[in-house]
Amino acid sequence: MNSYLIVTEGTQTEPNYFNGLKRKIHKKVSGNVDIVAPAIDVKGKGLGTCSLIEETLNLIKHARILYQNVWVVFDRDDFEDFDAAVKMARENNIQAAWSNSCFEYWIDLHFEYCVQELTSEDWRRRVDHQFKKSGLNGGVYQKNDENIFEELSEEGRLDNAFANAKRRMGEFNSTKDVPSKFNPGTTVYQLVENLMQYLQ
Repeated sequence: MNSYLIVTEGTQTEPNYFNGLKRKIHKKVSGNVDIVAPAIDVKGKGLGTCSLIEETLNLIKHARILYQNVWVVFDRDDFEDFDAAVKMARENNIQAAWSNSCFEYWIDLHFEYCVQELTSEDWRRRVDHQFKKSGLNGGVYQKNDENIFEELSEEGRLDNAFANAKRRMGEFNSTKDVPSKFNPGTTVYQLVENLMQYLQ
């Protein structure tokens, strides 16, 4: 059986998003004898960058199962060790789903393509505006919205997010560009796409 450990910097938005995807996978797979649902453990830790990688290594060390896929989800925000964390993850065979400047950039890509360099607070305001415009969650973006994945995956928004993220990250050259200088940018789509295979 395939297994995932997803450790997030955030304690609300990111875990809610990935737990929503997990629910969708388990709902689709349950009752289908030909497909075994992957074990997906989502941990919102409230730690950033290198501290998050260290905590992830600790979780792996004390886990009761062997995780075949380990991901960390974190933001640039104002962390000075952002690039070091991306490198540390890679050196420890952990996949990094990073966002510069924040996870809300990935959420915004569900609505439209944007390459404007904004602060984390500006991205939150922009996402709030997108929710108002679309009437999602009563027109209000809330970090503790437990149904955020379900809401964002309606009406082709997830396809938009993939297309927009790939378009933006198509400009990222991993041999010369550094994540902290590539703003805005996100690799969260890689993790979501990896999990979406169970919904095909």
